[in-house]
Parts: sequence; C-alpha cells; structure tokens
Amino acid sequence: MHREPENPDLLHDALDLLNVALGTPFAVASRIEDGRFTVVALNDRIDTAMNVGDEFATAETFCRTISASGGPVSIPHASSDERVAGIYANAELGLEAYLGLPITVDGGQYGTSAG
Repeated sequence: MHREPENPDLLHDALDLLNVALGTPFAVASRIEDGRFTVVALNDRIDTAMNVGDEFATAETFCRTISASGGPVSIPHASSDERVAGIYANAELGLEAYLGLPITVDGGQYGTSAG
C-alpha cells in the first residue's frame, strides 16, 4: 500500500491548472485501491453531483482505462468508445470526453487525475 501524498492541496492546484489548460469545467483526482475509485479532490463546474469522498467501482469509471494501460489516456467521444461507452461516468454523469493521467506516490500508482 502506498502512502498518501504529502501535500493534498497540490492536487487541488493541479486540477485548477488542468481546467485552465484544457478549458474544461470538470476535473477530478482519485485514489484507486482494491477495485474502488475514491474522489480525493474535485473541481466540478457542471454539477455532476459528485463530491469529495464519493466512491465508485473502478470498473464504472473512465479511470479504469489508466489502470489497464499504465499511462495517460485520451477519449474524445466516450459514447462511441467501446472501452467506456455506457459506464456510469458516461451514462449517468454525462461525461463525454476524458483526458486522464496516473498519479504515482513512492513509485506506485496512487490514483488518477482527469478532466
């Protein structure tokens, strides 16, 4: 098990930067462990009703593609991408595009950042 990041506020700063750089209204940082995706930081300007502390099955998130690939993932049209079409993040939260990066702590995957 990997320890928590030393400065969690850096996650919020990184999400702000992600929003500005990509011009996106949504960004999230997660902890992925034991098949669970936990929201640890969030910038949500589209009111997805997601909150810090919410948990989801990793299989129902776009971030599962990062776990599978081990690197950055870009999905421009989720509803037509067989890897993620119809998962909770797309079908229920209405997220259609995705750019995600792994977050590593002490050399191991801690979770993901995405916008």
